[in-house]
Parts: sequence; structure tokens; C-alpha cells
Amino acid sequence: MGLSALTWKVAWLVGVGSFGSWVYAGLWPSSKTPWACTSSELRLASRDYVHCGEGTALLPNQLWLLGLKADLNTVEPKELKNLPKVPFKVLLGLLEERERVGGFCDWEEVARFSGIGPSRLQSLKEHLFIQCDAKR
Repeated sequence: MGLSALTWKVAWLVGVGSFGSWVYAGLWPSSKTPWACTSSELRLASRDYVHCGEGTALLPNQLWLLGLKADLNTVEPKELKNLPKVPFKVLLGLLEERERVGGFCDWEEVARFSGIGPSRLQSLKEHLFIQCDAKR
């Protein structure tokens, strides 16, 4: 069984176990959703219902379970504690830099931050995306 087949099975099993019977189809993880909105606009309407609209914003861990990425420019420090391969202290420094510069616009800005080498940058890219604020 190839990695892609395993990934699809994991995405399907997580979906059945977390939100009832649904099948997620797409690249995993991704910032694109099968819904008509971005992952940062998805809301939890009830215990079992994720949609675009009213409700509670999904936490990064919930997005990751759905095979989606969280926005580096909006994620909170406590939500990154379980991010693999990047020490929490480095993540805190990165988020302080994000606040200082008004958010990141591309991965090159993140790569210039002290403590973010190629391996850590790859881990960040696997779990997060960057939505640049045009007001910056």
C-alpha cells in the first residue's frame, strides 16, 4: 500500500470517527476545502456539523483532523503546541515576529526567521498556509 492510499484511508477513518458518515476527497493536508469557503472560514455549527457560515471557528487541530491547513497569520500560540518537528519556543518567537511585522505574506519571510531551517520550514508548510493581509 502506497503512502497516498494510506493517507486516503486515514482521512476517511478520521471523518467517520469525528463527524459522522462523510468522505473527504482531496489532497491531505491542504488549504483547499470541499466546502465553498477557505479553511479559515469553516465553522462548527454543532457537535457534528462543519459548514461555511455561523458557528465556532475550527481550531488548527480540528482542521488537521479534516486534512486541512491552518493560517499562520491567525493561529494562536496555544494551538501550535502539537505541531511536529518545530520546538514550541521557536514557534512563539515566530508568532512574535508575525505580530511585529503585521503578518507574513510568503514562506521566504518565515524562512529568514532565526531557528527555521529547511526541515522546520517543511513541517510548517505541511500544516499551515499563509494568507497575506493586503493592508500590510
